[in-house]
Amino acid sequence: MRGVKRKSALFFMLLAINILLTPNFILSTASATTDSKTVNLLEATMVWERTYGGADDDRAFHMVALADGFVVVGSSKSLRQDETVAWVLRLDSAGNVLWNQTFFEGEGSEFRSVLDLDDGFLLVGNVFLPSGNIDGYVVKVDDEGSMRWNITLGGEEVDKLFSAVETQDGFVLAGLTYSFGDDSEVWVAKIDDDGSDVWSKTYGGAVEDAGRAVARIEDDCYVVAGYTNSGGSGDYDFLLLGIDDSGNMAWNKTYGGLESDKAYAVTATAG
Repeated sequence: MRGVKRKSALFFMLLAINILLTPNFILSTASATTDSKTVNLLEATMVWERTYGGADDDRAFHMVALADGFVVVGSSKSLRQDETVAWVLRLDSAGNVLWNQTFFEGEGSEFRSVLDLDDGFLLVGNVFLPSGNIDGYVVKVDDEGSMRWNITLGGEEVDKLFSAVETQDGFVLAGLTYSFGDDSEVWVAKIDDDGSDVWSKTYGGAVEDAGRAVARIEDDCYVVAGYTNSGGSGDYDFLLLGIDDSGNMAWNKTYGGLESDKAYAVTATAG
């Protein structure tokens, strides 16, 4: 409809559910105007509610719980006119903003996930290039949000990062790439503690494959979760890849039925 600007709502639930200690859980969502909103619920009773953002689209994609609050990452179009910036907010346990930082590269940027580190945070996302392509974007900040370093990774086409996990000597990143064929492939890269490239690998079949999350399952082994249309039971299927610390694939599994099945998160469990 002409003259009406529609904004999609963004809803997701993340963070800790500690059943043994407390029935608390954190619901992170966005309003119909896509301002970022964080709601803390205790036994179905709202404890507090906050919204963050301005007049345009502001989206939260991921958050982590800290001992004294939260870190939320996403993107904002309200903070820089006509441009999308990657946005990170540090909140206290009541949702009050302790600090917030924006980062901008190319023609726009976003953060898709955040890691809590001993000396700060690792912010993982994407930068939108003037050519129309997309590269992965990784920023390390200290505990106050000041940038330590930033890097972009990618080839000649669209390459996206969605997730990261800390290793003994750096980080493993997971996403998708179109730089090696007409269809996407799972893309996994390792960088060291300073953001320097260690290795980059792609995995996939003849059609479309993507990595959306990565978890560390042993000291030198990782599992990547995503989806594939290169085989399996039907349309898209869950895809899990087991890889070692050099990026060599040890195993791969698909799960799903006749319709579309996609994995967006993975976590390691004991045993």
